[in-house]
Amino acid sequence: HLCLLLAQSAAISHGVATPIDVIKTRMQTAPEKYEGSITKAYQCIIEKEGMPFLLKGLGPTVLGYGVEGALKFGTYEVLKPVLAMLGWSQIWSFIAAGTISGILASIILCPAEDARIRMVADPKYAGLTMPQACWKLYKKEGIGSVFSGFSAMIAKQVPYTITKQCVFDLITFTMMTSTRINGLGLPAMTCSIIAAVLTSVPSCIASQPGDVLLTQTYKGSNHATYGSLVRDVYASGGIPAFFTGLKARLLMTSTIITIQLVVYDFLRQQLRYTTSGF
Repeated sequence: HLCLLLAQSAAISHGVATPIDVIKTRMQTAPEKYEGSITKAYQCIIEKEGMPFLLKGLGPTVLGYGVEGALKFGTYEVLKPVLAMLGWSQIWSFIAAGTISGILASIILCPAEDARIRMVADPKYAGLTMPQACWKLYKKEGIGSVFSGFSAMIAKQVPYTITKQCVFDLITFTMMTSTRINGLGLPAMTCSIIAAVLTSVPSCIASQPGDVLLTQTYKGSNHATYGSLVRDVYASGGIPAFFTGLKARLLMTSTIITIQLVVYDFLRQQLRYTTSGF
């Protein structure tokens, strides 16, 4: 039940943020066009492609992240106590659980992200539905092409998962055990919301370079190696180039993570899981 409900939470939270994700992807694929402005990117998309385009890629997003959410959260919760029983220290068991969960999530998300990014960034895929986009990718490039971004996906998902899960657990544990915070009499839901919002910032920043590399990998059909992709992005603008679209993604990620983690923490309590795992 926990995995099913978390799958719904992940699908809904990512689905709601699809318009912001579309803007972020466009800012990453054509940074010179939008000059780092969310407002300019939004206006250009509305003027040229219309309001419905902001929902482009909704199908792959909901399907991919629904499956990913169930697998990632479920794996993380199962591995934490298992690794602790094997003698791992608490912090290392959390990091290892987050790493393994992030790798599994990467495998699930590669096909969905390939289809989504093509539908948003490649005019040849813009008018297609999700099944049509997937079929065209398969016919044109083969099934293996969807995993060309696996290294970039890991560079995004592993730091994202580790920071999201571990930082949230740490903050909720600190808030629950702090005498000063307990003295304020804050409801558990309020503590969860505060912890989720605070978690969203480091999670977004840690995974932003991987997100940029992933977009660059899937925006066209010429799949470069991971090393050459890193060099190309760096050559285009140095370290700041790896944080293109950060403002839009911060807005998107804070929405997604807050919804996911509040639901996640609520369900853990209802199903009598330890709230923070500590």
